This record gives sequence, C-alpha cells and structure tokens, in this order.
Amino acid sequence: MDSPKVMLSVVISLFFTTSFLFSQYAEQTSFLQSMVELDKTPAGTLIVKHRLGEGQSLYSISQFYDAALYDIKRFNPDLVVGEEYVGIEINVPVDEKHIILDLNQAGQYQVLEQVFYKVQKKDTPYGIAKRKFKIDLQTLLDRNGTTAEQIKTGQYLHIGWIPSVGINHYSKPVKAKKVYYSAENEALRNEFVEKGGDSRKLKQEKGAAYWVKGAAEDSSFYVMHRDAPKNTVIEITNPDTGRKIYSKVIAKIPSKYPNKVIIVVSPKVAKQLGAVNANFFVSLSYYN
Repeated sequence: MDSPKVMLSVVISLFFTTSFLFSQYAEQTSFLQSMVELDKTPAGTLIVKHRLGEGQSLYSISQFYDAALYDIKRFNPDLVVGEEYVGIEINVPVDEKHIILDLNQAGQYQVLEQVFYKVQKKDTPYGIAKRKFKIDLQTLLDRNGTTAEQIKTGQYLHIGWIPSVGINHYSKPVKAKKVYYSAENEALRNEFVEKGGDSRKLKQEKGAAYWVKGAAEDSSFYVMHRDAPKNTVIEITNPDTGRKIYSKVIAKIPSKYPNKVIIVVSPKVAKQLGAVNANFFVSLSYYN
C-alpha cells in the first residue's frame, strides 16, 4: 500500500472530523454571547444575567434556560416585550437543579459553559459557598485557585457550569414560535398568584381543551369550565408548546360537549397557547 496516500487519507479524514466537531461546538455555544454571570435574590431565586444576542428573543431565552416567560417579565419589570435590543441585559430565573456544580453531574452534555458569581459587599467565602450555592467551600476555593483570605469584592468566582446547548435541550421539543405577552394577561396572572395562599384549595386537572377552530380571534381571555365558579382565574398550560396562559371563567360548559372536554377556550386563548387542532391536551390549575 502506498504510504503517502494513506497519510493523505488520514489527514483529510481528520480535517473533516475536526471541522464537523468545531461546527457542532460553534453551533452549541453561539447562543451565549458573553460570560455567564449568576446572582441570587434575597428570596433565594437564582438569576442568570443574559446579554441578548443577534436574532434572539424572549421566547428563545425562555427555552434555553427553561424559564417561564411570565417569570422573565416579572424579574425585568421595565422590559417592554417586542422592544428588546441586542446587548440588553435580561435577568433570567433558573432552577438550582440546572446548575452543574460537579462535572460528574454533566451526564449527556458534552459541551459546558462556565458560570460565575460576582462577589458583593458583605459576602463571605462560606456564605457564597454554602448559603448561596450549596457547595463545599474548599471545592469553591480549589476551583478558583484561591484562598478565603484572597477573595475580594468585585471578584468573579467560577461556581459551576450550564450546558452550552441549553438547559431545555434534551426536553420535549417546543413547537411554538412566537412570544405572547399582554398587560391584560399579566393582570390575570397576578390575580391567580394572589389567591395562592392556601395550597389545599388548589385544583389541578389534565385533559382535552376545545375551541372553535377557524373562528375569528377576539380580544378576550375567557373560558368555560365544568366546576370552577364564574370569574375564577385558571392557569392553562399546553405541554406541547410550553406556553402558559391565564383566563377567566365566564360560564359552565354546555351539555352538548363530550365529557372528555374539561375546558372550552376562546380563540384568543387557543391561538396564544399554540393550539393546532380543535381538541388539544392541556393542564389546568385554579383555586376553588
């Protein structure tokens, strides 16, 4: 066998393999435009400070970090949906379980992005490690190549990692494409939250929703339900799209609908939930 030809074949093979891996890596990391910074609110919610990149939207951010759009809006009260611009910093609430503190927890993710915490006044090394992020102090110090005495205000500490492909990457694919938010629906969400003091009164259901497909979209978030009293606010989630909408009950479901239908929704509700068919699966929550 001709040795030069073998070597050339190997070089070409390595070139295309390396190019493929690099393109995969570039695609996976392109969503994150800058250093990923973590913070924690006084109430204990972890926040990622995300810099909006070219072509990104609130919807893509919500999917990347597996965060509800309403929660993102809640932590960015001055943010006007549809008027975001490249470079704006958006506070994104994330579940603690999504922050990888030990590389043995990385599992199926092959490319990870480091996350950092900026040391604040009155922070202590122990408080950062144990109270904020629940990791061993010595592990934190070793990860940053420092000592407790050397940690200063304003310093960035490497806390852990998140998957470069996105927290929600291995979850069920999301079909919906557009972000929906309105002051009207936010008011309904607030009304729902205000009634959430007694968990014993929380009712939850799963089943079929129905809407008159093809009807003109109106301007109201209204529904009909079998048991919930009139004016009850119901949280409706479409698991196929990941969308969540809050709607108000205006009446009981008429007897003409089959028993499998647990809620009848207005065209506006259906379309904002990303419904495709007249019947679609939903999860409901409301306080009774």
